[in-house]
Parts: sequence; C-alpha cells; structure tokens
Amino acid sequence: MVRVTLLGAFVLAFALAPAAFAHVTLTPRRVAPGTPRLLRFTVPDERQVDAVGLTIRFPAAIAVRQVEAKPGWSVVVAAAEAAWHGGRIHFRTFETFTVSASIPPSTRPFRLIATERYANGAVDTYPLLLDARPRLVAAARGRDSGARTLGKAALGVALAAAAVALGAGFFALYLWFRSPVREGSRS
Repeated sequence: MVRVTLLGAFVLAFALAPAAFAHVTLTPRRVAPGTPRLLRFTVPDERQVDAVGLTIRFPAAIAVRQVEAKPGWSVVVAAAEAAWHGGRIHFRTFETFTVSASIPPSTRPFRLIATERYANGAVDTYPLLLDARPRLVAAARGRDSGARTLGKAALGVALAAAAVALGAGFFALYLWFRSPVREGSRS
C-alpha cells in the first residue's frame, strides 16, 4: 500500500512539474513610486532547448529610461517594450536583465508581460505584477523589524542549545572516563 501511494505521489509530481519549470521573475516586486528604479528580470532556462529572446512589455504609465546591454545580446527599446535577442540561455542556467524605469504611484499593481522565446520556436508568456501603491510600500518598511527581532531570538536559542549540547557532551566524556574499572572485566 505504501509503495502504491509513493508511486502515485511521484507520478503526480512529475505530471505537475512542467508547469513549474520555466518562468521569469521580477525583483523587486514592490517599489516606492515616483523615483527611477532598477527592475531586474531573472530568466532561468529549465527546458532542454536554449532560450534566445526576452521581451518585457510595460504599461504606458511606466517610463523606461535605460536597459542593460548584455554581451552577446542585441537590445531594442520601444515606447513601452524592451526586447533582448541574439544571445542564448543554456539549459539549467539563467540570465538577469536589468531595466531602469520611472514608476508613478498607482492604486493597483502594474501588470508587466514577459515573453521568453526558445531556439525551437516555442514561446512562453508570463504576467508579472509590480506594486507601486504608496501605502503598501510605507507599511512594508516597518514589518522588517519584527522579522529581524525574531531572527535574533532564533539565533540566541540556537546558540544556547549548542552550548547545552556541548556541555552535555563534555559531561558524558567525564562520566565515561571516571567510571570505575571492575576487577573481572580485564582480560
């Protein structure tokens, strides 16, 4: 029964795995509006065929100022689009593409579209959300302090546990060396 369950889990995992493979990620996903920002697009190639192009379509409200020139890649910048082509991203490697853009305040997240092209003619399209809502960005700044406090507390607990384990080890060695040797146990 356990084997059948494990086999079923593996089959399900492999059936769903292709949907999780190829993707384009945007960093950061939340920005302070009104200032030029560097947006980094990470493009992994998790297919057996090389990726040969990336196009990012921006909403009209976002002004693209500059794009990263990458060795081996040609870049074309249109009004609301940046496209890199001519290079190659090999299987199990990734490239990052950077864009400097002015991002205005918005009441809802901006939707960017990333299109990845492959050497065999296949095309994948990914929606990316960029949040430039002022109130969310301001609220996010204060949340980090709680995470840092929790991290410090976890580090303190880990160090205390390590000290207790080290002390217990030395105590066990002490008891082992101090144990009396019995007369009948020697050969």
